[in-house]
Amino acid sequence: MMPIRVGVTALAALLLILSARGAFDAAKDGIDRVTAGTSRADVRGENQTRRQFERIQADLIAGVPPREVVYVPGPGTLWGQRLLEFAAIGDIAVTADPAQADLIATVVADTSAPLKVRLVLEAAR
Repeated sequence: MMPIRVGVTALAALLLILSARGAFDAAKDGIDRVTAGTSRADVRGENQTRRQFERIQADLIAGVPPREVVYVPGPGTLWGQRLLEFAAIGDIAVTADPAQADLIATVVADTSAPLKVRLVLEAAR
């Protein structure tokens, strides 16, 4: 009777070790996926992009007078898409037809700007 108990105990311990190894591997893979791409340089880049978005959004909302209609060229680009989103947040009217617009809004690279980009609002007519 004793050898059977020892065998069952050994088998249970072996199964426990094997299942713990699988759980350990799964947890390690999950941690690796969560922490991938979160180096200090990546975090700085994400913070820079977030600050650029916040600055451009504030400039757009502050720079467009009430009842003005804005045209955003290149709606499929990153900045075109963001400008459309920022306009919606700021309750700014947007048109797909530049002939109906009062202003044209674009974002340009500017190495002299603090965040390396700036909003340009030009009269459409």
